[in-house]
Amino acid sequence: MISAIGKLSGGRFDVRLVDTVTESLDQPADLGMALTVDGRGEHWIAAHIDWKSGADGAWQQGPSVELGVMDANLTQRMYDRYAENLLRADTAIITVLSRDESTQQN
Repeated sequence: MISAIGKLSGGRFDVRLVDTVTESLDQPADLGMALTVDGRGEHWIAAHIDWKSGADGAWQQGPSVELGVMDANLTQRMYDRYAENLLRADTAIITVLSRDESTQQN
């Protein structure tokens, strides 16, 4: 997920992995995300992203996205592509990730 955020944002975010997303977001440009797994098996996964933008933003829930294969186990490459698809599934997240830095400062 971290590499997908970096790729889709052009590296504009300082991405940190934390144990809990209740950590405060005190800057207007801060973006908090939590991956919620809705279900998982050997050949499939379904998940969505809960996210919040800025100190005053409300938590939002992205759509659940499923990845499944019939004839193989899920691989790291599949998970990497799936992470990008989870982000792309929510146009509001893509809007936040693609903002330029001058917009983030206002």
